[in-house]
Amino acid sequence: MIPRTAAETVKMLARGYPVVAVTGPRQSGKTTLVRAAFPQKPYVSLEDPDQREFAQDDPRRFLGRFADGAVLDEVQRCPALFSYIQGRVDEDRRSGLFILTGSQQFGLLSGVTQTLAGRVGFVRLLPFSLPELQAAARAPTELDELLYRGQYPPLYDRDVSPLHWYADYVTTYVERDVRQMVNVQDLTVFQRFIRLCAGRTGQLLNLSSMANDAGIAVNTARAWLSVLEASYLVYLLPPHHRNFRKRLVKSAKLYFIDSGLAAWLLGIQGAGQISIHAMRGALFENWVITELLKQRFNRALVSNLYFWRDNTGNEIDVLLDEAGSLRPIEIKSGQTLRREHLAGLEKKISAVGDLVDVIRFGDDLGMTSGPFMDLEVFRKLFKPRYRELCQYVKKHSDMKIFMHSCGSIRQFIPDLIEVGIDILNPVQTNCNGMDARSLKQEFGREITFWGGLGSQSTIPFGAPEDIRGEIRRLRTEMSKGGGYILAPCHNIQVISPAENIVPMYETAYEYGWT
Repeated sequence: MIPRTAAETVKMLARGYPVVAVTGPRQSGKTTLVRAAFPQKPYVSLEDPDQREFAQDDPRRFLGRFADGAVLDEVQRCPALFSYIQGRVDEDRRSGLFILTGSQQFGLLSGVTQTLAGRVGFVRLLPFSLPELQAAARAPTELDELLYRGQYPPLYDRDVSPLHWYADYVTTYVERDVRQMVNVQDLTVFQRFIRLCAGRTGQLLNLSSMANDAGIAVNTARAWLSVLEASYLVYLLPPHHRNFRKRLVKSAKLYFIDSGLAAWLLGIQGAGQISIHAMRGALFENWVITELLKQRFNRALVSNLYFWRDNTGNEIDVLLDEAGSLRPIEIKSGQTLRREHLAGLEKKISAVGDLVDVIRFGDDLGMTSGPFMDLEVFRKLFKPRYRELCQYVKKHSDMKIFMHSCGSIRQFIPDLIEVGIDILNPVQTNCNGMDARSLKQEFGREITFWGGLGSQSTIPFGAPEDIRGEIRRLRTEMSKGGGYILAPCHNIQVISPAENIVPMYETAYEYGWT
């Protein structure tokens, strides 16, 4: 079994909530995840007609069999259970009593929000992320193969081709869910509709155009799209509105939860067709969007992804809204950095290059256990583009270049210094090879380090004295000779107690950090 990043999140929620709900598309690995995370709990699938009938006819006796709770799979198939689960957990008051799974947002979420509000922690589980596949040494080595195959778990634990699996998936699950959620009289028309959706991957949503092309009413198109969204098949990326006025484009952009499903719906029959297909750029953009979503969902966080576009043609592919701080991301699938790719950077530098001291570039090159790629791949694919970006900034401004990358990236630091990176963030000291003292000793004369405080460890789970101790250690190990900015490794988690935040600032002020 390939380990899931969300496993630790599910266990963490089970320590704080009496009920944990894991939802997501069919075949995303929900059942495997919860059974592996809670092996001691009895497992019941409500897809089983006998179990479902028992739960519907006598819910008290059904739940009474599980003194210490249970894993209830596809629980949306028996909505009557939710009220009885509420009564049970209110009486028992233990954490982690029931683990629920479901594949449909409407069925699961409506029941939970109506009866279990405040008692349930949510995790949305999507297909494998690239880091999960890489950690298990199962990731395709070529991008086109990854886009074609997609990342649904069965494609990595069975000897089955994407061509056949997606055909069965659409027939077995998609069409069944559609019949359950909305009245579709002609499946042929619906199939045409979802293929039209695939052809509009990465485009602004235009329901009138889609309805016209499919030969259906606009209200029908809206209902069908809602079904696809509720079944975790498509994702609508909203536009960002804050501080923007009437010139802003306000339609959402359409993406699929998995690039492999979109590729199959487009009629692509092999990875070799991806490289020359007109939709390759859209499929790559789709893949990036879903990888960003998985980073959020695997930590039980809601999406913070938006896009921005105005009616004059200015556009940002993705905006990450991080506590009001907007992080722009440009997505390009080409291997050659062209002048037009620098257009956004050029505008920013010409507008504020003489007013701003630091410009921030962002990437994630590593995970806790190691980098996402070997050094050869990094030098071939990433380093030349970093070099061009840095050269452009330094040629046209006096700004220092801030580089964000999570994870274990020690082997890349000499190359990052060489291309012109001035500041490295977040310095995740809990990752392999990222010991603060040795990083400072080896690279401290050539680059400034920004971060180091354990936002996934000490800040949320330590005591105030642990916070003070970590700051004292970082001061000793990192601040000698300058070139260090004290900060958490990443955003302060919502679970971090306030009593840990105050001493962080107090201790920093004590040692002269302002």
